[in-house]
Amino acid sequence: MLLTKFSLKRQITLLMLYTVIILFSFFSLSQLKIDFFPDITFPFAGVITSYSGVGPDDIETLITRPVEEAVSSVKNIEKVSSQSSKGNSIVTLEFKYGTDMDKAENDIRKNLDYIRDYLPADATEPLVFVFDPR
Repeated sequence: MLLTKFSLKRQITLLMLYTVIILFSFFSLSQLKIDFFPDITFPFAGVITSYSGVGPDDIETLITRPVEEAVSSVKNIEKVSSQSSKGNSIVTLEFKYGTDMDKAENDIRKNLDYIRDYLPADATEPLVFVFDPR
């Protein structure tokens, strides 16, 4: 009842109050930053190693398993999956969102350096890459 009486007696005051609120709203809206293309880094990395002339079973034993064991100790890994085919080994790493992928890539390379001497001499050096769709 008090609000109703005040509104009827002081119409100009309420009109000014509404005008200030609307102007403040438009000013706030104009200052709002909208990013249509936010910076998204996909938390996926991969390690590819080739060893030509060798079957999938030997690739898995000689290359894929040691690479999986070496990279599985990197922080923030959620899932490690691999695919061994004739002459190729592909190990895919899925990280938690928000992981610094540059640091993760360096950690993967560092861990692969530890097993480099245990990989076959004829195998190519493991290639580490981070998925970046840009």
